[in-house]
Amino acid sequence: MVFLIITVVLVPTVWFANRIFKSWINPLSIFAIEWYFLVFLYHLKLINYPDLSFTTWYVIIISFLAFLLGCITVFIARLLNPKTIDVEQKSNEELTALSNPRLYLYLTIVFGIIGLLGAFQAWTVLIHMYGSVTKALLNLGALYHMRVHSGEVKGIMPYVSTFSYVAVFTAGIYSAYKSRITFISALPLIAIVLKEIAMVGRAGILFGFLEFALTFLFAKKLLFKSSNKRNYKLIFSIIFTIVLFVVSITAVKNLRGTTDSFSGKTKSIKALDQGSFISSSIYLYASGHLGVLNGFLYHEKEPVRWGENTFLFAYNFLNKFNIVDKPIAYPRGYYVPMWINTGTFMKELIADFGIGGELLFLYLLGLFISLFWYKSLERKNIFSFIFLIYLSLIIALSFLSIATRLTVWIFSLSFLIIVFSIIKQFKNRTLSYGK
Repeated sequence: MVFLIITVVLVPTVWFANRIFKSWINPLSIFAIEWYFLVFLYHLKLINYPDLSFTTWYVIIISFLAFLLGCITVFIARLLNPKTIDVEQKSNEELTALSNPRLYLYLTIVFGIIGLLGAFQAWTVLIHMYGSVTKALLNLGALYHMRVHSGEVKGIMPYVSTFSYVAVFTAGIYSAYKSRITFISALPLIAIVLKEIAMVGRAGILFGFLEFALTFLFAKKLLFKSSNKRNYKLIFSIIFTIVLFVVSITAVKNLRGTTDSFSGKTKSIKALDQGSFISSSIYLYASGHLGVLNGFLYHEKEPVRWGENTFLFAYNFLNKFNIVDKPIAYPRGYYVPMWINTGTFMKELIADFGIGGELLFLYLLGLFISLFWYKSLERKNIFSFIFLIYLSLIIALSFLSIATRLTVWIFSLSFLIIVFSIIKQFKNRTLSYGK
């Protein structure tokens, strides 16, 4: 019955999202489809999850409606007050200043190489610690536990990986222009994979690949005219990217040395444990966060300060000057029936701001995503496109946690704004001198 109800809701929602955004691939449809599969997988009950409470269902529904209302607000406002500006002229101005494909190629090469050097530096530290690459790989499980407890690995340069995510953005735009993924486009993704394997992390890999996918897909729709012609190089590129992601995530899982032994598994999921990728732990990570949200709403006791999850980077920054106490690096875990500490972005927003604040956040998120979507479509505005991608990443990672918890979210966003502001000023001065 649950599957039937959520399917009946999903189909008209995706159709309506296409009407609002004039594209089948858009932030609203991504939100709807992602949460459809999250609920679907949870209710498969391949692990003996507890049933979702009425409160959990209520929160999921009103949260989605708040985001939907934000999108509809912009849609209705545009219908009531149609634009009268010369979109073609404005688009040409933006394209002349900031949409030269070679610009994105050069930025991808420069920042991709910096990110790759950062990954090599991290591996140099590990080799120095353990003596060889082989020994470092064998000790990544212990390294993971060390990083969880201390929050960092001494000797590895912090924040250098930010350049890889900047390069991922520019690579996504360049790939959209070329309608395929080149070796240069894959360079920052490879840098991220190497760095995250060294740090035994998966969140950074997921963030990087989602950023690339959103940038690539949205750029083809909003910045460049997509061709309906079948492109086998594009198909091959997409398959390559998916394979690279799956292999990377699987490698980190295996190198951590974690096992899939925990209570609550059914016979069906036990049969999958023989596989290298699809296993009980992968199923747990793909669906168990909903159980954490359910547990949180039942207890609703989280020792967090106002906005501590959403603005974790700000608390960490203030802590360096002893203005505030050091924030908790990892949220509280819930037994579902295994301890997990990630409970979707709804859990963290409610813990930070209460249910009213969470609904307001989602309404504004839908509002601004829609505004930046139309500005990107009609004016080809690169700054609007940057904000569109990074706000959409909050939606894309919503099944896991709030994306702004990740340092790379705010750092790479800020750096992209700075870089393109400098480029715009340089372009404007060059054009003014040429007149």
